[in-house]
Amino acid sequence: MIKQRLIRLSCILLITMLHFPGKGQSNKDGIFYSSLNYSVRLGQLEGTATLKELKQHGDFGVGGQNGLASEMVFLNGVAYSFPANGKGELMPDTAKLGFAAVKFFKAENKWTVNKPLPMQQFQLFIDSVINTNLFSAIKITGRFVSVKYKCYVAQQKPYMPVTQAPVKFFDSTHIQGTMVGFFTPKAAMVMNPNYHFHFINSKATSGGHVDDYVVENVTIEVDYADELHVKLPTAEAMKDINFNKLLTPF
Repeated sequence: MIKQRLIRLSCILLITMLHFPGKGQSNKDGIFYSSLNYSVRLGQLEGTATLKELKQHGDFGVGGQNGLASEMVFLNGVAYSFPANGKGELMPDTAKLGFAAVKFFKAENKWTVNKPLPMQQFQLFIDSVINTNLFSAIKITGRFVSVKYKCYVAQQKPYMPVTQAPVKFFDSTHIQGTMVGFFTPKAAMVMNPNYHFHFINSKATSGGHVDDYVVENVTIEVDYADELHVKLPTAEAMKDINFNKLLTPF
C-alpha cells in the first residue's frame, strides 16, 4: 500500500512538471498553483508568488498570504484579504502568497440546490454530478443556513505547521455569499485538498477558509481544467520541512 501511494505521488508530480509553463505559454483553461498545499500544511509559509503574478494566470481562486497573514478570496478578478479579525480588505498586487490556486473561471455546468444540506451531504451531491476524475474550479453562490470559517494569526519565522498555528473561527447564520474553491481528485491531494473552499459574504466585508457549512438555496458552477501549472517554492523555503513524509488526511 505504501509503495503504491509513493508511485502514485511520483506520477502526479511528474505530470505536473511536464505541464510547467514556459515563457509565452498560456494556461487560460489551466489551474495555476503557487506552491503545493501539502508543503504549506507542513509549515512552508514563505511567499512564492505575488498577487500581480497570479493575475496573469486567473481571475478566480483561493490562497494564503505569506506567513498566514491573511486568507485570500479571488473573485471576478478582485482579490480580497481576510486577516485574523475576519474583516475584508482589498489585497494589494504586491502581496506575496505562500499558497494559491487560481484559474480563469468560465462555468461549463450549473446546478441549483434549494433545500438545506449540510456539508457532507452537499459534497456527496457534487460528487454525483461532476466528473470526479478531473480537476475543477467550483463557485457556489446564494444563501447559506450557516457557514463556519477561519483566519489564522500571522506567523513569524521559524514557521510551524498550519495544524499548530493559532486560528480565529467565525460563525455566520442565514447569510448570503459565495464559496470560491476547487475540487481535486483524492490521488492528487498533495496539490490541494479534495474540496478546498474560501467564503466571502455578499458585501465582501467578512470571510475566510471554510470549515463547515449548511447550504440553503445556492447555485453551483463548475469549470474543468485541462492543464496544471505549478510554481514551486525555493530550496531555502523548503529546507525546514519534511516533504518526504507520506501524505496524511487533510
